[in-house]
Amino acid sequence: MALELNVTRKPFSFLGQQPLDVDDGNSQQWGGFPRLKRTGPWHERLMDYTGNPEARDGFERQLDQLGAAAGIKFDYSVYLNKQPIDSQRLLLWAARYGKQELFMAALSSRHFQQGSEGESASKRATLLAAAAEAGLDAVAAGAFLDTDELYDEVWESYGEMPRRGISGIPLFCFSVPEVGLFSGPFRDANADASINGSSNKQQFLQLLNALYTHVQKEKAKVAVSAPDLLIGRRVQLHGLSAKPELNGLVGVCERFDEATGRYGVRLKGHENLQALKATNLNLAQGDEL
Repeated sequence: MALELNVTRKPFSFLGQQPLDVDDGNSQQWGGFPRLKRTGPWHERLMDYTGNPEARDGFERQLDQLGAAAGIKFDYSVYLNKQPIDSQRLLLWAARYGKQELFMAALSSRHFQQGSEGESASKRATLLAAAAEAGLDAVAAGAFLDTDELYDEVWESYGEMPRRGISGIPLFCFSVPEVGLFSGPFRDANADASINGSSNKQQFLQLLNALYTHVQKEKAKVAVSAPDLLIGRRVQLHGLSAKPELNGLVGVCERFDEATGRYGVRLKGHENLQALKATNLNLAQGDEL
């Protein structure tokens, strides 16, 4: 089953709405974590979380192993600001041109891997270089940064996160509007389909399997309540245990038998119609319900 993901990003600050002129390591009162300070090299600021050099170095070794598997070499000398307002303003601006993900990919590569070369998501030169790499107009991006546009939106989001119980990133909130499934802290959710980005792949797989099962049940409800909607459509077979050799084949729905609740599907090279349940049918690519 193919998944098409539409990603909506929200600005986040580990310090919540701690005022910009405060950097006293007492961020708890502002909705962030205790001990956190705003700026400094990543290597030093990791002490805010780990508490001692040994734990910090162990964290970096673990991250290095994960990065190596993905072809990434982290640079812990990068300068960071835990309230990177301009980078997040530009993130929202890039979304207006459909370039948000390209911009984030370019910015993340520079920030996390080129700190020794002076790159940082908190520096204007890096932001403009990433914008250009993403295919955005760097001059227009600079002109935007010279304004205060979207400043209030980003700052409001900083306070919104801790109020909604979000204390770390990334947090993935999966929704499937086509079948009425909504999740996450930013909408009227009817399901808990959220998972922390630090979760392991098995937890992601379990959630995706649960979402897949939910979608199949909802599709079956539609098919049973309005079976004619599938008649004449190209469908792909899946989930067949009695005839697993048919899984993946594409055919055409020719009729619906109300007595059995099954569809008659014509497969190329097969003389007889296959009697199949709606739960074993997906609309083939190009056929939308």
